Parts: sequence; structure tokens; C-alpha cells
Amino acid sequence: MPSTAQQQIDASNYLSGLVKKYPDLSAEHVGEALTHLQQLCDSLAAIDTQAGLESVTQALIETKARFAFYWSLADLSDEGGFSERGAWQTRFAELTIDIALKCAWQQIGLKQVAVSRALAEHPDGIPGLFVFGMGKLGGGDLNFSSDVDLVAYYDPEKLPIPEMLGKSYICHQVLQKVTHILGQNGRADFIWRVDWRLRPNASATTLAMSTTAAEEYYYFRASPWHRLALMKARVVAGDKHTGQLFLNAITPFIWRQNLDYRALDELAEIKHRINLEHPTLRVQRQWREPINEEIGGFNVKLGTGGIREIEFIANALQLVWGGKQYPLRTPNTVEALRELANLGQLDTELAAELVVVYQYLRRLENAIQIYANQHSHQVPRDATHQQKLLILLGEADWSTLVSKLNQYRHLVSRHFESLFAEQGKSGEIVVQWPEQLSDAANEIVHGWENGFNQYGVSIEMRHRLKPLAGALADYLTSEGEHGSELLDASATVVRLHEFFRSLPMGEQYFRLLAESPGLLESIVPPLLYSPAMSTLLKQSPHIIDCFMGNMRLDLEVGFDSRYIRQADQYEIRLERMRRFVNEQLYQLYLMFMQGDLSVESFQISLTDLAEHTLDLALRVVAENMQLEEIPVTVLGMGKVALRKMSPLSDLDLIFIFDPQKTDMALASKFVSRLQTAIATPMREGVVYELDTRLRPSGRSGAPTVSIESFASHQLERAHTWEHIALVPSRVVGGDRSLEPAIEKIKKQVVGTARDSEQLAMDAMKMWQRISEHRVKDFDSDIMFSKLRPGGLMQTEYLAACLVLSHAPLEDNVDFDHLLQLAIKVFAEQQADAKPRLQKTLAKLPEITQFWRIQQLWERLLGLSEQPLDKLPKVYLKRLLRHSGVDSMAELLSKKQRYSQQIVAAMDELLQVDESMMAALPDWVEKNTQWATGAEAE
Repeated sequence: MPSTAQQQIDASNYLSGLVKKYPDLSAEHVGEALTHLQQLCDSLAAIDTQAGLESVTQALIETKARFAFYWSLADLSDEGGFSERGAWQTRFAELTIDIALKCAWQQIGLKQVAVSRALAEHPDGIPGLFVFGMGKLGGGDLNFSSDVDLVAYYDPEKLPIPEMLGKSYICHQVLQKVTHILGQNGRADFIWRVDWRLRPNASATTLAMSTTAAEEYYYFRASPWHRLALMKARVVAGDKHTGQLFLNAITPFIWRQNLDYRALDELAEIKHRINLEHPTLRVQRQWREPINEEIGGFNVKLGTGGIREIEFIANALQLVWGGKQYPLRTPNTVEALRELANLGQLDTELAAELVVVYQYLRRLENAIQIYANQHSHQVPRDATHQQKLLILLGEADWSTLVSKLNQYRHLVSRHFESLFAEQGKSGEIVVQWPEQLSDAANEIVHGWENGFNQYGVSIEMRHRLKPLAGALADYLTSEGEHGSELLDASATVVRLHEFFRSLPMGEQYFRLLAESPGLLESIVPPLLYSPAMSTLLKQSPHIIDCFMGNMRLDLEVGFDSRYIRQADQYEIRLERMRRFVNEQLYQLYLMFMQGDLSVESFQISLTDLAEHTLDLALRVVAENMQLEEIPVTVLGMGKVALRKMSPLSDLDLIFIFDPQKTDMALASKFVSRLQTAIATPMREGVVYELDTRLRPSGRSGAPTVSIESFASHQLERAHTWEHIALVPSRVVGGDRSLEPAIEKIKKQVVGTARDSEQLAMDAMKMWQRISEHRVKDFDSDIMFSKLRPGGLMQTEYLAACLVLSHAPLEDNVDFDHLLQLAIKVFAEQQADAKPRLQKTLAKLPEITQFWRIQQLWERLLGLSEQPLDKLPKVYLKRLLRHSGVDSMAELLSKKQRYSQQIVAAMDELLQVDESMMAALPDWVEKNTQWATGAEAE
């Protein structure tokens, strides 16, 4: 039968003592305890922090005693649920700590005139000093008799204390007073046990460290356990705004952008040290204690299968993945376990079981502490205390408790041992390298066999990397999809060696590869066959992180760039943008190379990435310039406008502003800053190459143009070639309010009849320039798609000319739509045109896409101007399928046929006769002449 509330009170020396001291407390309040907790928290606001040290302390002590009683009733009866009770305890702690801090300032102000003056100027609290809650206080789930782990810092620029008094000294005095108010200090009654030992260099520093010194310490001298502690850090008292800014500043120290598998080793070592050094566990002097029927003396917090092991499971996976997956950056253990399951980093069923066990162990821990209000975590050994524990827990008998507890402990212990098990010791691995490696390759693989020592791997880690050496040997000797005849083993070894040398010194990435040898398939082919991807890997070796767990790009979900704007510093945001683009490009390239992405999806995804990044860059620059709105509209040209981007594509952009909203000076300053943000080379390259030469002012003028100037230029001063460039354009970012106006201008440019002779002569003049200065004549077996006769450039040019000459006046100015209309109108108006021309124009979209497919592969594989037979067989097979042919011969024939059709179609489309060709050398391009009279109709 479950225990009654009165029985539970009687079983606790502490609770029964409170009832005697405060007669209004009784078991009758069970079921309404949470209401009393709310009232007690509200009552703290009435405490006058200027009333004197003893008065404030006594008020806090009495309020805490009542709070402890009601909280115990709620916990023992399971009122409100585990998380809610932890939140109430945490809230009460924060309120009392903040009151103690304000009172402490008042006490120091009685002795220091400067502090008194500062208090008068800042009645709501002196700025600059703040306190982090760590551990369960930071995690928002304090238990009954938790210590409050505190760390304090001050910002010397904001703290209004004269330098001559010593800012650190005054803050230290204040925090000593806080400790005196809250702590035991020989008293039987107290508010909290205060622990300051988690601060930087605790044995040699005062209780408060300046933010400058603390930031330097964390980044350059901190130990692994500092990261573990700061995972749960939260500002709980003092200047909370300044505290949050500092926490943001040290976030890169806590949460590494790269996957951090060293965290597993570091946490295992911390657990080992706790077992050896903690007073209650020191006598064991062993790594793991046995789980048996004798649970008396079991340390619920630190013992095998206990609370700390569950926390370490969550913490380890948070540290590994939290740099990439932001939902894991929670200080609360239960929330962390659930998020790990949501993100696929922990089995869902296991996570749910761990939550149940964690809450059970915490309830057991609370009952142990409620018995006598002692900071104890050990299950009692004597029968009397055990019986009282059963009453507090509402358990039927001791054997049932033992069975349930040990079942839970075994579950936790198994997973803990599995997670922190040392890798690479499951038997001897036989490594067999390919025969006849070159001398250079043999020297490299010898180093691999010795634990990759040439890359700065520590001696302790080298034996764990044996699986990586075995995986590399297997890869080099296997018949993969690329075929061993295409795999030069020696060259592959050398290329991998160069890549390994580009990694940060140490074992981090080698450990990752050793535990996930399947990553080699994501690294080796790109290193061998794709210069573009190889460059990305060298610029951003952390790219391999993306292929761990469920970190891969999911196109249905979209691009996740939140971590970029979560950085406060502008320069860090810019670095992260480059990192982001490199990671996404590499994954898209690999998906395409491996056949997991169609051509159209590849082109659209590359375009979506460019637009997403452009939008991100616009917001980052606007925030840096403290602008609430983006002052320009971005008009995309070329491939980004057509949604047909390919590897290594740059961004052709025009920046337009509305003079009713902003002036040219601001718009130009913004665009100049944007260009620097996107195109300036940094450690990981550029975001994108930008081309703004198509703007009305060309290379020399301002980087921006007003919407009025853009309209007048396009309708009054632009040459035909500028209209040809404008045809494939659309708004891709920035201030969207100008989009209707821009589309209206484009509609007029495309749909308004123009002087047919000028159009023909201007178009042919530029065609001739392209043919003479850009186009090169290559055989069909050479991968050269863009600038060959009748290739991609001339095909896209022909399509734009067709739209200009035959597209009707349409509201829908999408290029693909306009091209289809122009093809239809030409067929209707020029029914007597040569059948060959009609056929070519009808297939123009298909021909254009054919050339784009050739360009995708030649850029991705770096084979421009190289023979097609240099393609690895697997990639050639995919190219043939994408091109709609079954053999190399068919592909060569198709290339030759399309080239000839495009070249012939240009003359026929514009109806250029001999007299026009004779006049072409002397033809001078002028502003566009619009048709008049009958021609306009």
C-alpha cells in the first residue's frame, strides 16, 4: 500500500522537524504544494535588500525552509511532474541568489563610498558583474539538496567601480558576502550550499574573473572538463544582458563547429578521475564497481549505472554533435536525451528508457536527501534507514526496490560502456596493401601502419587507428564501382597523403575515419577525379563531418545555415558562410557524382543554395550596418536567373534601389560591403565569385542603380546586347517590393517591337565577336561545351535572340515560358521558314540542356579541353544516360549535329543576306531603336 503524506513526513527527520518549528506546515497541504511554491517565489519580491544582512538572511532562511517542505510534498507525491518540480527549485534558487547579490552590494556599499555612489546611480543592480549557474542549476533541474555551482565574471568596461579600488577585489568581496548569506557558515539552517570551484583556475584566482581574462583562459588554457561544465552554464543573477553577451562569446569554445570525437575520450577520463578521487569512491580504486544485490552504500549519483553516467552519455553525444545540431545545445539532461533521439543520434527507445531511469534515480536521490536534509547520494546500509527510504518512495519492499534499481543500473552501464569503449582492440587486423606500390607510396603506407604518426597523432591514439589502415588497404585493393583498372594505387596513396597533411594536426579526423571507414567512399573518388571537390576538401577538411550520422544534406528539409547568424562577430559570420557553402557544394557534387541526384535537381539545388546564401549574406551585411531593411533589390542574370547553375558558376548580379526608401550613397556602401563579404578570399576561399559588369554603368560606375535609372537606361539608352543579357533575368534577393516594377520593365523590353534591321545587325555583330574572340574549334571527342561552335554560349545566345525577336507582350516574363512562346510564334509567323530551322528552334530547350549537361560533368571532373575517354567508366556511363544516348559514338554524333544546327540556325533566324553581311564590319551599335508605324503594329 502506498505511503500517506503523514507517514512520509514522519519518516523524514528533516520534514518532521520543520512541522514542529512551523506549525502551519502539515500533510494536509499535499496536492496543493505547487500553489504554495508559487506564493513563496512571489513573496521574495517583498524582501528589502537594504534592511540589513541579518534581516535579509533570516527572511531567506525561513522562506527556504517552507519552500523545501512544500517541494518535498510535491516530489514525494509526484505532483506536477519531474521537469516542473526541477524548474520550481531552479527558479527559487535564481531568485534567492539574485537577492543575496543585491544585499551583498548594499553591504559593501556601507564601507565603500564609490560602491554606494554606484548603487545610487543603478538602483536596479550594478552593471558589469554577473553569475553563471552551472550543473543542475544551469540545467534548470535542481534536486532537493543540490549544491548551487556558481561562477562569476565582470566586464571591466561596464563595472562602475574605480580602478584604484580594484575591480576584482571589490567583486570578490561582494561574492564572499553572497556566500555568507546563502551558505551554512556553521548554521543549522541555510539557503544553499555554494560551490565556486568550477571557475577558471579556481585554486589561484579570486571569486570573480574579468571577462577578458576568462575568455583568454577558456580559449587557450582550459581543460576538457571546463567545456563539460560550461555546457550547462546559464546566467542566473546580476547583469544578465552582459552575462549573455559573454556566454555568446565563449560559445565557440563550448560547441566546436567540427565533430568532436575527442570528447568521448575526455569524458571517459573525467569519469575515471571522479571514481578515483571522490571521497566515497576512492576506496574502490577501480574503473567500474560491480552491480549486485547489496545496494547499500551505492552512490546514486557517481556509482556504476548511476545519474552521472546517464549525464555523461548525454553530454558526450552533445559535445560530439552539438556544434552542428543546435537543438542539442540544451543544459537540461532530459531535454538533451530527447533531442538526441529526435535527431537520430540516440536510439529512440533507448533514449526514452534513459529518461525513465534518470527520473527514477533523481527521485531516489531526493528521497535520500529529504530524510535529513544532507547532501548525500548513498543508499543507506542499515535496515532502519532503508525502511524509512521505502516509506518516502512509497515502495512496497526492499527486494522490489533492489530489483528495479539493478535493472536500471544494468541498462545504463551497458550503454555507458558501449559508448566509451576503446576502439580498435577487437582482434588483430591484417593489412594487405596493393602490390608494386611506388617507393613514395610505400613510405607513406608504412607511416599509416605505424598509426599515422606523420600527421601528429599521439602515441596513445595510434593503436586505435589500425582499422583505418585496414580500410584504406581494402579500398585500394578492391574492385569498387570505379574499377581497379582506373585506380592508380600509388597515385591514390599520394593524393590521400596530401589530403591528410591538410587536416589539423592530431588524431581528431583520423579517429573519425577509423570509426567510420565508409567515409572513404565520400573522400577518395573526389580527391582522384574532381579537382573542384578536391579544392573544397583542402579549403574545408571538416567537410567530412557532414557524412557522419544523419548530418548529410536533406534537400527536402533544405539548407540549415542558422549557426552562421548565431555568431556575434561579423568576421566569424563571414568565415562561417564560406564554410557553409563549401560543405553544401561538396555534398551536392557528391550526390550528383554518385547518381543520387538528377541533372535538373542538381541544377535547381545549386541555384537554391546560391539564393539561400545570397539572402543570408544580405541579412548579415544589413545587421553589420545596423539596417533594419535591406536597401537593394538583387536582379540575377544568366544561370542563377535560369535556375540552371553548374559547378564553379559565378553570380551575375545587378543591384537596384528605390530612391523613395534609400539614397545612392547608402545603397552603394551596402553593395560594396556585400561584395567584400561574398567575394573576398578568406581562409576557406570565397562564398561566390561575383560579376556585376552587366549593370548599366558597366565596370566603371557606381555598383548600384536606381529603379528610375534602370528603367530609363533599358528603354532609352541600352544596346541590343544588354537586352539580350536582360532576357534571362529575375529578382533573386533583397527588397522584393521593386520586383513588379522590374518585371514591367523587362516586359516592355521583351514585348515591344523593335527595329528589325538593327536587331539583326546588332545580334550578328555580337555573334561574330563571340565567334572570333571566344569560340574555339574542337573535335567532338573533346569535353568543351561552352565555347565551341554551336556550343552552350551560342545556343543560349540564340535562344535570347529568339525571345527578343518573337516573344509577345506577356505578363509572365519567366525565360523558359517566353522561349516556348517565341518558338510557337515563330512557327506561326514563319511557316515558310526552312524545315531545318523550324526543327532546330523547336528543340532549342533540349539542345541547351544537352550542352549544360556536358558542362556539368566537365567542370565537376575538371576535364575541359580533355578527351572524353579520360572519364572513369562509371562517370562516362552516367554522362551518356544524362545525354540521352547509349554509346560514346552516339554522344559524339549528337554533339556534332547540335553544333551544326545552332550555327546554321542563327543566320536563318535573323534572315541575314549578303548585303547585310557586307555591311557588318562597319556596323556601329547604337541605342535600341523601337519599331514605329506598321512595323510596330
